[in-house]
Amino acid sequence: MLDSLSLPAKLIIDAYLNLCVGNVTCSAPYVNNRTSGIRGGLAVHVGKGTPKEITEEIELLAKKKHINLVDFNEQQAKKFLVDHKIGIECSGFTYHLLDAEVKARTGKPLASFINFPFIKNPLRKLLARHNPVTRTGTKSFAHNANSTEIAIANVCAGDMIIMLGYGAKNDRDHVAVVEHVEKDMNTIIVHYVHSLAWKIDGKYNHGVRRGTIAISDQGKPLTHAVWEEQAKTGAQNQTLQNAKTATYLGIRRLHALSTP
Repeated sequence: MLDSLSLPAKLIIDAYLNLCVGNVTCSAPYVNNRTSGIRGGLAVHVGKGTPKEITEEIELLAKKKHINLVDFNEQQAKKFLVDHKIGIECSGFTYHLLDAEVKARTGKPLASFINFPFIKNPLRKLLARHNPVTRTGTKSFAHNANSTEIAIANVCAGDMIIMLGYGAKNDRDHVAVVEHVEKDMNTIIVHYVHSLAWKIDGKYNHGVRRGTIAISDQGKPLTHAVWEEQAKTGAQNQTLQNAKTATYLGIRRLHALSTP
């Protein structure tokens, strides 16, 4: 089992954490395509863009608005992205990250393996094949057509941490990717990366970031482990609190990354 992602996948993470805006870098903010008010727009405006697409859109917008990006500091750069609804949501981030991982391991893109179980119309399915990232959400990643649930003991880099139906109305979904795994005789520490916004983040402090889950009892649900993110644990860790309300919480592996 792999304990760390491939170099191409790590470079994707680094690119999202360090978007170039003028002479500074900032992390890609979180974009919720359900609330952004944009439908059928550019990938970067619906949370599905690559780091390169995001950077190109930033430069284009700045040119149109006659803004000199060189004058920006890191905080101004992040504000510019958020104010223009440019960023990445969890499934878009997962798609591009796992696309790099799948290519590194198989030589083929994720699009060669992904299925669209919720699209029944043949024409729409064909269109999805031409633009898979915009058609692949968390529920698609979590579907048996694309992935298999993995026991905690077998977790490895490239696996996904899936939450379905979390929140007060149980109507939200989320996916994070396992970046690195540490194992000893007593504890498994899962290092994950994702794009998310916590309530305490305010308007500008959200986006792509890392966290850990320290599992000392594999017989208990994941919510009994120690989750740490943004130096927050327990009740202060909103990712954990989201997980506690989910109707489904599990670790899943893409069929494309499963060992034959």
